[in-house]
Amino acid sequence: NREFVSEFEYRPDEGKVADAAVGFKWIPLMRSLSVGLETLVLLPVSSPKNKGAGVESLLLATLRVHALRVHVNAGGFYDARPAESESGWKTGGIVEVRQGRFRPGVEVFAKQTCGQPIEVQGGPGLILDLGPFDLRIGLHVGLTAEAANLTPNFWITSKFPL
Repeated sequence: NREFVSEFEYRPDEGKVADAAVGFKWIPLMRSLSVGLETLVLLPVSSPKNKGAGVESLLLATLRVHALRVHVNAGGFYDARPAESESGWKTGGIVEVRQGRFRPGVEVFAKQTCGQPIEVQGGPGLILDLGPFDLRIGLHVGLTAEAANLTPNFWITSKFPL
């Protein structure tokens, strides 16, 4: 019901670390409907001049019906890492189907930084279970003018028992 969480994003096109965070996930209700909370400390990564940090906290929910999983999250953030601090909200939803080691799905997510238009992206994704690691790939398209037109994603994730 509890996990330490870390995130690390490297942008090969920019040749630098784009994001990093550490945090904690707590899911007190674990049934066919699970509900919990994840809080992350956003670590300074952009440059030596920018020493700010931030925080993000999300309410999480997962509905499990046989092989179908529906994940929903929503919450807020404050980020002092950019030149001008940002705050706002973000939300997302994923529908996936477990098929052995494969979990194909579709994701939609939105983010709004205070005073800015809402960015919405969505698209297909696939998770491949490789035992101690998962490979995750996705291709998201912008659903609003403010979102990036096309964003490919590739993640390697793992869980280490404590």
